[in-house]
Amino acid sequence: MGVTVESALHVHRARALAKVPAAVRFLSLEPLLGPIPVLPLKKIDWVIVGGESGVRARPMATEWAQQIRDQCTAKGVAFFLKQLGGRRSKRGGIEAILDGRQWKEYPTLPTTVSTRSSRGDRYRRAEPLDQQRLQAPELRVRAPREADRFSQRSEVRG
Repeated sequence: MGVTVESALHVHRARALAKVPAAVRFLSLEPLLGPIPVLPLKKIDWVIVGGESGVRARPMATEWAQQIRDQCTAKGVAFFLKQLGGRRSKRGGIEAILDGRQWKEYPTLPTTVSTRSSRGDRYRRAEPLDQQRLQAPELRVRAPREADRFSQRSEVRG
């Protein structure tokens, strides 16, 4: 589960997220619109940073991303730099370089998840996490029904 925190004005969202029970908690700092000198990272597993792109893109200073990366590194939180942003080029993918390298860290998935007690007031024992649930579901393709074929036809009358 995650929230967007685009500037220091919105760090309260990170504190609120830390209170929510979730297997993985992430912050999306996209678009990063200003420096965040103190980013609350307690109970946060992953931080994704990206600059704004497009014709009216507001610039993102690389110092802001460096500051966030340093906070994540100090707290052991995975840091992912998605793009630097820009008006003509998003400067994403292989162009998203910070201090001479790409930053594409991912959080580790927990092997257990805490569950609430029947009273709902405290956490109790940790239960094994169903790894199959985390995998993408297989796509099922069904044969088109007769009604589908008729709805897809468009008749042109002259």
